[in-house]
Amino acid sequence: MSSDRTNRRAEPGRANPGTIIATWAIGIAAGLLASAWAGLAAAHALTGAGAALPGDPLAVAIALKKGEVAWTP
Repeated sequence: MSSDRTNRRAEPGRANPGTIIATWAIGIAAGLLASAWAGLAAAHALTGAGAALPGDPLAVAIALKKGEVAWTP
């Protein structure tokens, strides 16, 4: 019982390159923000800076931009 038909279908799971690039860009941006937040939190803990940092990494980035939180060396 042979058949000339094959059981091949189009690739429905193939991702759009733009989607892949956007996903990578968002991941890299989130990683950079999290790294900066963790570094700032560690520096404030080690130096004993008086300012309490917000728990939200985005709020920390905004506070840095406004000058409300100092970047400790």
